[in-house]
Amino acid sequence: MRIIPLILASLCLPLLPAHSSPPSSTVRPHSDAKPLSLSASDRLLARALKNGISEFTVQCTGVVTRKLSDDTWDIPHQRFIIKLASGQTLLIVHNIDLVPRIDRLKIRDRVVVKGEYIWNDLGGLIHLTHRDPDGVGIDGFIRHKGKTYQ
Repeated sequence: MRIIPLILASLCLPLLPAHSSPPSSTVRPHSDAKPLSLSASDRLLARALKNGISEFTVQCTGVVTRKLSDDTWDIPHQRFIIKLASGQTLLIVHNIDLVPRIDRLKIRDRVVVKGEYIWNDLGGLIHLTHRDPDGVGIDGFIRHKGKTYQ
């Protein structure tokens, strides 16, 4: 009877985030901040990218590597790219119709983002970085320089 829990545990292991050592190079935000290290969310996002998994809530920390023009089609969104400690890049799609724009956002700034991850072969994107106006879904946010946008 002791073998059943072992079998169940071994079946669940592939579902858990893989443990790996930090990469040899780390993402370096502004010089006054510490380098980012691999987190459970980094490993989860790497696994999602590899396996094409999409539509789940995630919170991660990254460094802004590129600011893009706003998406003005239909609902306006501020867009920028962040790089995780793992090296994976994510497009952040921030609804500026519901939440204020992050005006002071600069390249090399560190941000914490919570939202829904959507897979694509370029690394994926995170959207829904705001409170759910209907109160039925997730409440996301972006934290930048001590201020939370949601």
